[in-house]
Amino acid sequence: MALGMTLLLGVLIGRLLCGWVCPFGLLQDLLYRLPGPKVELPSWTAYIKYPALVLLVFLLPFLYTEQTWFSFCRICPASALQVTLPNLFQTDFNRFNAASAVKLGVLLLVLLGAAVSSRSFCKVLCPIGALLAPLNFISLWKIRVPTQNCVSCGKCETACPSQVAPSSRIARDVPPNRDLDCIVCHECQTTCPRPKPREQAVTNP
Repeated sequence: MALGMTLLLGVLIGRLLCGWVCPFGLLQDLLYRLPGPKVELPSWTAYIKYPALVLLVFLLPFLYTEQTWFSFCRICPASALQVTLPNLFQTDFNRFNAASAVKLGVLLLVLLGAAVSSRSFCKVLCPIGALLAPLNFISLWKIRVPTQNCVSCGKCETACPSQVAPSSRIARDVPPNRDLDCIVCHECQTTCPRPKPREQAVTNP
């Protein structure tokens, strides 16, 4: 049921959930605003989440049940933050064990990564993002940035938290969200200066 609803939402709005609803995405955005060194991950790292989705969410848990150490649930940082940590505080850490240590360790690494690289977990490991990513190409939701208004200022490139070069699609009159890693945040649209189309611009003599 949950999987079907997620896929339906993906067909309707693509990864808009990632950009506007996901609380863990918001946390990453806030951490990235902290001062400090920033890095851009290599483009190939964005493909890690797809084998992770197949192996750690579907295949291995199906073969060995969700209790296997090879299940994504065992390392999910969002679950660690929203479930594991509150439970540990409620029990005065009496239930702290190796599984909790692994999960919290992964959470710490992900949070540190988010502080130096924009939406790093979303790009590299998030299984929900991997599930929704292909649906960006067929979703009914489209970001509109008119091609004729583009002056190649590069503001959309700088503003994009996913660093997916939206201007390359805008130049071809393709909705910027037609990309696997676009989180449909609309930053490319809101930061566009929207000048008058060049052919309609009025010049003074």
